[in-house]
Amino acid sequence: MIPDEKDIPDVDLDVAYYDKALAALSGYVLASENTNGKLTKHKNGIYFQQVPVDPETGFSAFPYQEAEELNYYKIDILHVRVYELVKSEELLQQLLEEPVDWEWFLDERFFDSDDGRYRLTHLANHHYLCEMYPPQSIEDVAVLLAVIRPRKSYLIGEPWEKIKSIIWDKLPEENPNNEAKKYYFKKSHGIAYALLVTLHARLIAKHFNGEELEESEFFV
Repeated sequence: MIPDEKDIPDVDLDVAYYDKALAALSGYVLASENTNGKLTKHKNGIYFQQVPVDPETGFSAFPYQEAEELNYYKIDILHVRVYELVKSEELLQQLLEEPVDWEWFLDERFFDSDDGRYRLTHLANHHYLCEMYPPQSIEDVAVLLAVIRPRKSYLIGEPWEKIKSIIWDKLPEENPNNEAKKYYFKKSHGIAYALLVTLHARLIAKHFNGEELEESEFFV
């Protein structure tokens, strides 16, 4: 049955281990996409609704864009390596409550570690941007993450206050060449990702301070 028309939720589940997460779930259908006319597996998406299944592939019979038009909603299971460093729910809560030293975002070690687990997630290639606009809050980090998305990257170089005043707006002048289809962040996405980035900064700081963290037992 096709669901009644409604706003399609945008749900991401962040996990440390994608395969383990899928193994712990049941009753889902793997999302699909159209690749050169062939039905292939979507990298992250699954459905918990009764989506028609292609008998040959076992994936959703509708590529995810068509499924969305039919009001099926995809949940993306995202592999986030940061959570490999979070052993337990108790540690996660503790980390989220700890203060942030905003000087971390100016420290090159947080951006160029040889070990990928200790390169700042989402901002590792944007140390220059943190130097241009040093963040002082979670919302500042959210703005930095939003401004590197294709639809808003034209703002880089503008005054910080101007960027903050319009970063979450959909402006008509951004659309002269079908810009509306370019990827951008909603504010809710930006804040959520910013919390992840600052969590990672705390973990990296602990590593540089000699506190080695055990492998996750919490985020499968």
